[in-house]
Parts: sequence; C-alpha cells; structure tokens
Amino acid sequence: TGNNLVQFSKVSGTGFYNQGSHYSSSTYEFTAPVDGLYSFTAVVIWFNLSNGLNMNDSLRFLLNGADELAYGWRRAHYAAGYTGSQGYNTDFLSDQYLLSAGDTMGVRGKKTNSIHGNAHYTYFTGYLVG
Repeated sequence: TGNNLVQFSKVSGTGFYNQGSHYSSSTYEFTAPVDGLYSFTAVVIWFNLSNGLNMNDSLRFLLNGADELAYGWRRAHYAAGYTGSQGYNTDFLSDQYLLSAGDTMGVRGKKTNSIHGNAHYTYFTGYLVG
C-alpha cells in the first residue's frame, strides 16, 4: 500500500452495505453527500510481517486526497507473540470531522506490507452524525 489508499472493496452482502452509494469501490473514498458532522472508523490487519518491524503510524485518514488527518492508534513494532501472532498486526482509526458536501475521506496505508483482504478484519465505516 505504501502511501496509497486502502482498497476496501466489499460493500454489499451480509453485514456490509453502502447506503446511498457514497463510498466508491473504484476510488476507495467516501464522498460526503451533504454538509455535516461525520464519524469514521477504519480497521486494517497487516500480514506477513517480520519480527521487530516498525508499524507506527501505519494508517491515516485522508481528506480530499491531500490532507492527512488522524494517525493510526497503535504505536508499536511488530513483536511475534506480543503485538500479534503469525505475522499479523492490526491498526485502527476513529474520529469525527465536519465535512462539506463533495468532500472525500479515504484511508491511506503508510506501510508497504500486505493488507489482509478478509473484510471482517479490514473495514472502513462512515456515517452522517448530523
């Protein structure tokens, strides 16, 4: 992923939905349909990590393709059996932002390691609070 948007591609099926189609599975961004306060959460599980790998700041929220907002909450090196097991490590973000209609929000992966494609481990949510 190294500095690219994380590709959350499962948007339908049991437990998955894209009400209003405001998340694009081709651009990997949520587009605000109206002005308001939005809440976002992202969880990513990385895999094939080597012991001791620095996983600090592995994720960022990305506003309008340019402004990096929140960093991932986990501040750790991957330590086999301690911060993860079998090369797996998770990071997560959650925050609220005032957006204008047309603003976009994505999740940027800052590491070049592989992201697990299981949508139960790797997901992005966003919704209008008010």
